[in-house]
This record gives sequence, structure tokens and C-alpha cells, in this order.
Amino acid sequence: MQSQKYKSARAEAEKLYASFGKEKCPALHGEFVYFTSEGFNHLVYQTKKKPRDERVQITKFNLLSKAKQLLAISTTYQEYEEDIKPIKMMRHKKFGTRAL
Repeated sequence: MQSQKYKSARAEAEKLYASFGKEKCPALHGEFVYFTSEGFNHLVYQTKKKPRDERVQITKFNLLSKAKQLLAISTTYQEYEEDIKPIKMMRHKKFGTRAL
């Protein structure tokens, strides 16, 4: 069951997040970072159907006000994540799975 503190923090964070739109990021060579619903869902959920702990979410919501500022002034990034997805392809007249 969601606490009143959580509901209030989430509503405020959703309103703030919706006001962001996009921000140019020097660390990404001036490319824009878009604040989409997918990004907000990342604050709320660990995986598609598993929500983060309410206390963790509230912490993330409270730090959200700094996110846009940090993107605007950051000149480097610490990590880069790349997905490797298996695909089905035919090889030697047989279907198999390979990573791309």
C-alpha cells in the first residue's frame, strides 16, 4: 500500500519531469537527451513489473530536480551500456540463435 508521502512525492516528480522536455548535453557532443515516459518509468521500476522500493523512489524523485542541471553542465560520462540481443538467423540451412 502506498503511503501519502510517496503519493505526494511521485505526483510532484511527475509534474516536474513532464516540464523537462529535452536538454542539450555537452558530454554527448551536444546531442539532446529527451525526458520520456520510459525514463520516468526507470525511476519507478527495476524491471517491467517490479517496482523499486518506495524509499528508493522517493530519493530518486527528490534528486530529479538536479538531473536537468547536471545534463546541461556534464562534459564526461562514466558508463556506457550496450545491449546484446539474440536473434534468429539461418546458417547452413538451419535456424540458430546468435548475439548481435
